[in-house]
Amino acid sequence: MMELEWGEEPPQKLNGLYEGMEMPVYRDADFLANSDLQIFETNPSSYIWNKSAPRDNTKASTADFGTALHTAILEPHLFDSTIKVTDIKGRFTDSFAKFQRQHSNKIVLTEAEHSQILLMADSAMCDPMFNKAIKSKGACEASIFIQDKRTGLDLKIRPDKIIERDGNGVIFGDVKSAANLDEWRVDKQWINPLFNFNYGFTAAYYMYVGSQHYGYEMQQYAFLVSSKSSLFGKYPASVFIITKDELIEYGFWQRMLDALDDFAKRKKSGNFISFEKFPKFYIYNDSDDIEVTYEDK
Repeated sequence: MMELEWGEEPPQKLNGLYEGMEMPVYRDADFLANSDLQIFETNPSSYIWNKSAPRDNTKASTADFGTALHTAILEPHLFDSTIKVTDIKGRFTDSFAKFQRQHSNKIVLTEAEHSQILLMADSAMCDPMFNKAIKSKGACEASIFIQDKRTGLDLKIRPDKIIERDGNGVIFGDVKSAANLDEWRVDKQWINPLFNFNYGFTAAYYMYVGSQHYGYEMQQYAFLVSSKSSLFGKYPASVFIITKDELIEYGFWQRMLDALDDFAKRKKSGNFISFEKFPKFYIYNDSDDIEVTYEDK
């Protein structure tokens, strides 16, 4: 493990695990991240778009909320220095956007958002499994860099929590906020975030990179989920485990490998130009009519 103090320049070639690396340094490292690969898988041209398109920071309310919750749970000692609270009521107002521009180096929250995030963080830590995962030995917000043995690509991940298991290897813990915990318990793919938000792909990518870094096959991945919806005035939390075998069964593992292979080919050729096709639409015709008959009694 290598430690990198905040503000310190990284070595010429990043390799291994780094603690204390600022997020901008991690983002600027020319390694392929999970989010990059997922965008590429949807449309290779979108990968280039994502790297070069300007960002409107005033439209990042969901990202702000998630980052603030991560900080409150994983790095509470940094919360007050990271967050700026305003008494402006509406997030989507000109005055709020102006306030954001004035504090561009902070995550700006309304008073209501600030209170909710603190309650959610405190509530999550009341769940014994959630609490055990967060307080276990292992780094929070560490950065891992490898050169993929299969493709030669430079890959990176930033696990929210590395959960060390008393000599039995590690599990990556991924802190998520959810509209409702029940979504995570539903067996319908179009609802469950594992499929709906492609979190299964994320788990596969992180375990793939982590396995190469640690030198053994990681077998499990943990989602530490905190609900935005209250139950009797309290915010529920739970821990959901996915195994590598399940990721293979559901198709996420092969999708991830295929995307890496395709990315490696396009990077070698330098050709990321692509277009999309429309999905197959259901076309109604007369043969679909259902004939109803009645029998005489």
